[in-house]
Amino acid sequence: MSKYNSQAATVAFRYRGWLLGCLALSVLACSQPTARSFLLGLPCLTLGIAGRSWAFVYLGSRGRTRDPAPPSERVVGGPYRWSSHPVYVANVCVALGIVLAASPGPVLSVCVALIVLGFYRLLALREEGQLVGLPARASRSIHSVAALARCERSSWMTLSLVVLVLMVRAL
Repeated sequence: MSKYNSQAATVAFRYRGWLLGCLALSVLACSQPTARSFLLGLPCLTLGIAGRSWAFVYLGSRGRTRDPAPPSERVVGGPYRWSSHPVYVANVCVALGIVLAASPGPVLSVCVALIVLGFYRLLALREEGQLVGLPARASRSIHSVAALARCERSSWMTLSLVVLVLMVRAL
């Protein structure tokens, strides 16, 4: 990755919540949800949240940082056996679920999908470079449900608000 892309990826990583939050707000502002679209998006949202939770059981709170410094080890257990970036895969599922539930129209839906895929691809390329040569950790981290709920608190609150807005708009 070029130096420019590396710098862009570092900025994108640090401000990912704000950047993707603005994108979600644009989807909500243009949403035309129906009961059918809400029910269509709900399985993707559920799958995404379950995937995030499973990944964070193995990753722990280290993945909930704004610090762009490289990690000290590479997680290879749980969902990390199949994907180097299961949190990003799960986040794409969450984004797809929001778009399906919001039903903002085909043009915005395609634009959002391309932006989200490109965004997480940029972050994944950044992390791939950081993970090269790091020692692997396959053992499962011991995290209680309470610890998982704490490290995912902002995700639960944000997603609950999005779902609530979509439900109200669908009525």
